[in-house]
Amino acid sequence: MNRPGILFAVLLLLACVAGVALVRIHDANTRPKLPKSSETNGLTGASNGNPTSATEGELLDQAYQIAQTRQLAFPEDVTMGPASVAVIQKAWQNTLQERFPGDSLARMGLAWQLLGILPADEDLVARYRLRSVPSQESYYDPSTGKLLHHPEMDISNEASREWLTHHLILMLLDQNFHWRESQLPLEVNTDQALAQEAISLGDTFWHTLKHTKTDATEAHAWRQLDALTNNWPEPLRAIEFLGMREAVHFCQAVTGQGLALDAIYQQLPTCTAHLLHPDRYLEIPRWQPRRLDWAQLDLRGAEPEWENVVGELLLRTWLQRVLSEGEGALLASAWEGDGFLFYQTDTEAPQLVWKTAWRNEERAQAFLSVLDEHALPLFETDTSERQAEGNRVTFPGILKLTLIREGETVSVFRTTDDAWLEALESLAARSAFTEKKP
Repeated sequence: MNRPGILFAVLLLLACVAGVALVRIHDANTRPKLPKSSETNGLTGASNGNPTSATEGELLDQAYQIAQTRQLAFPEDVTMGPASVAVIQKAWQNTLQERFPGDSLARMGLAWQLLGILPADEDLVARYRLRSVPSQESYYDPSTGKLLHHPEMDISNEASREWLTHHLILMLLDQNFHWRESQLPLEVNTDQALAQEAISLGDTFWHTLKHTKTDATEAHAWRQLDALTNNWPEPLRAIEFLGMREAVHFCQAVTGQGLALDAIYQQLPTCTAHLLHPDRYLEIPRWQPRRLDWAQLDLRGAEPEWENVVGELLLRTWLQRVLSEGEGALLASAWEGDGFLFYQTDTEAPQLVWKTAWRNEERAQAFLSVLDEHALPLFETDTSERQAEGNRVTFPGILKLTLIREGETVSVFRTTDDAWLEALESLAARSAFTEKKP
């Protein structure tokens, strides 16, 4: 062999050695660390840096494979501990309590009933607070950062493995992006909070499907949620499926446009409209809903019981009660922003004002026309009597419904007397949306 040939062979050998070394370094950096030695809330973790059981060794192997699927490393130890069914259920209930505080659920439910989004007999507190954990074998507890697992869990079972994958990915994402800390409370802006929560769930569900090689509607989680919510009001079903449906499509769309999925956690969507229309999230500058700045909050000696935003997701499902799926989605897509307040005193019934902004006057008029034509099924009004004057429509009754269009905005009022209607009308007229960006 001539000297150039020998040199080439030596270089090739060095390249192979370097390649093997880089692979080993990569594996070492991405393989989850062993569980920490810990004993918290009655949960005993690993001792002496070793898994406490063969099950935890299997869990660590699953975590390593999942890290490869999501192409992320666990920056912290994969802390876990065996737990009873009761402990897993309690951790799940604590998470629900944090996500849906009882007082917030009660006020939100009443506001949505006044708007007609929910039936008058819907009990949100019971609906969300009495749910049992979908799987009693494993659960990532975000409040402690620990993966709880039943000592006798069966990873070979497809449903159990899918649920485990889901929660290991949640742990992976939480360690890397602290999604739990970035969650906006529902009582601040429900629409934004739902969108932000759905991102981590969409990311998780998408990569769970990749890891388990499962189609979305064939996944155990999808079928279980579909069965659980089969008789739920459609707006609540839309909320439950947001992370499995629209958020997955959103993740696929933004990565398809060359944006790294990790970058989404640096600029989370600010509304469900971003998930429904990923192109709006990708716009430069990014499309944002218009914020409603209320002129004041105290009226007739009372502070509002609830101030919030409906958003496009709930608006769409609400309109689809009386319109076809396509018509409802098309009209709702012209939504530019909204805000609502409801008041309630010890001696008076609830009073509500909801102001919405639309893309143009034509879309605002279309919205007003739908509300006018379908007032009974949308608002469950107690009378079909109607009074109209220009862009103002009134349906008198025990809880009067008043609809007013002014330019590109439409306001909805639910009041029990003329004094409250006058006060809320004045408030709506003096409150303005932020300017529309060109």
